[in-house]
Parts: sequence; C-alpha cells; structure tokens
Amino acid sequence: MTWLTPHWIPKVIVQLLSASLPWPSSRFTIVYDNRYARSVMFAEELADLKDVHPERLHVVHVLSREPQEARLLSGRIDAARLAELL
Repeated sequence: MTWLTPHWIPKVIVQLLSASLPWPSSRFTIVYDNRYARSVMFAEELADLKDVHPERLHVVHVLSREPQEARLLSGRIDAARLAELL
C-alpha cells in the first residue's frame, strides 16, 4: 500500500483512472476519506469517471465529521473499517 500526501493525491488518482479505465480489464475501488462532503477534491471528476465506467470504478466516500446514513461511511477509517468496506 502506498500513501500519498493529501494535496496531490486526488490529481494523481484522476490521472491514473483516466489513463487506465479505457483498458477493459482494469477495475478500481477508491475509498476516499474526507472530513466533509464539501472538502472532497476532484469530486466532479471522480463522479464523471464513475458515470462513464460504472462497472469498473467504485468510489466510496467516508466522511469523518459529517454523519452518513450507513455507519461504515461515517468516522475515521481504521484497518477494521477498511476491511469491511472492501
């Protein structure tokens, strides 16, 4: 597993997905942790990519400081939660 700094990770992810998704065998699940929905960087770009490739790209937004309907999608991500999400 590789960790990237928060400021450029969204840009790298969007570029990687844009380059990789045209290949039919590529599949991605992104678990994207933010404090609030309004702080999700590149949300529109990720949504657009997901719309174009709905069966091969899954984006899971986990918000640490904004309540979600599903318990798994609220709060901080730890190893146990990540295992449940994947």
